[in-house]
Order: sequence, then C-alpha cells, then structure tokens
Amino acid sequence: MKNKVNSRLVNKLNEKFNIQKEEIISSYKSIIDYSNFEITDVEKDKLIKYEEQVIFHGKEIIKNNIELSKIFSEAQKTLSSNKTGTFTKWFEALGFKKTFVYMCIKRNELFLEFEDSKIFDIPEKALFEISKIKDIVTKDKIKEAIKSNKPLEAVRTLNKESFGDRTIKKVDNDIEEAQVIEVFSADEQEKTLKIIRAEIEVLMNKLEYLRLKEIEILKSSKFNEIK
Repeated sequence: MKNKVNSRLVNKLNEKFNIQKEEIISSYKSIIDYSNFEITDVEKDKLIKYEEQVIFHGKEIIKNNIELSKIFSEAQKTLSSNKTGTFTKWFEALGFKKTFVYMCIKRNELFLEFEDSKIFDIPEKALFEISKIKDIVTKDKIKEAIKSNKPLEAVRTLNKESFGDRTIKKVDNDIEEAQVIEVFSADEQEKTLKIIRAEIEVLMNKLEYLRLKEIEILKSSKFNEIK
C-alpha cells in the first residue's frame, strides 16, 4: 500500500514537472532572426531549444562564477596571515588554476566597488581597462560602460577620453621620433600620476597573468612528455 502511494506521488510530481517544463519552453522567445539562416523548420525548432539551453546554462555559469569569486576572496583573506604559497596550495589541491582564481578575485573586487553583477560576464580585457581608469573616471560612467552591449569598447572609449584631456605639445629633436612635452596644471599633474599608477598596476597584473599562463603551458608540456 505504501509503495502504491509513493508511486502515485512520484507520478504526480513528474506530471507537474513536465507541465512546468512545457510552459517554460513554450514561453521562451528566440532572440535570433532565423530568416537569415538557410535551414528547415525542424532545424529551426531544434536550434531554438539549443538556444534556450545555452542561455540558461550561461546564466548558471555566471551564478557559479559569482559564488566562486566570493569564496576565493574569503579564502585568500583567511590564509593571508599564513606563509606565502598556502593559498595557492589550497586552491590547486581543489583542481583550480592560478590564472582562473586570481581573475575571479579581481572580478569580485570590482563587483564590490561598482555593485554590478555584469562584472562577472564581461571580457578579461575590459577588467584590465577598468582597473586602469577607475581612479580617474567617475563611478557612474564606468557603470554605464559595464551595462552597455559592448562593455570593452565602452571602457576603451572612456580610457581614450581620460587621456585626451591633456594638453600635448610636440617638439622636433635629433631623435627619429619626436619627443612629447606635456603641459599640466596642478590638478592635471595629480590626474596624470593616477593614470600612471593605474597603468603600472594593469601592466603588473598582465605580467603576472602571462607568467602564470607560461607556467601552465610548461606544466602541460611536461605532463604530455611523461605520457
């Protein structure tokens, strides 16, 4: 008797789940114009289903990255008083690569500063650009760039605008390339210092990123040699 009740309950849950699933699928509206594709209606229906699944799982990846970024940041703080390399040993024991972990931490830092979850969805290059200008461009402008359809282009535009505020005078000399004399007021000098410091930080981050990539490639090549 108990087994019959359980089986009925399972059947009801399955029916309910299938109904909900059908409602979700039927309510999905494609964001792609398939009239430009030379495909059959059957292929179109399949692609719309795949499209929905890609978007769903893509959102899940972003959610997971948000949580991972928070966890890595907290773990780094917890192990900050330990000897150098303890944090690295910890996440490597869990199977994570250094480049991925530190990029997660960078995203979390910028998320806490700008309070926009889209930080976890924008390209890595955009993160470097934001790090370069965040001390000289207003938060509102950076937030607008993050929310735009093309965040990397938007952030690069802000970067060009911030550098374009300088007054530059070119002077000829004996060197092949002309030297550039920059004329600054006190405020402009302070702004320039911030730009230079930000550029140094970005270059250091890029250098560290490339160094870690090199280590990963070397490790991978050694592993393949062993195999």
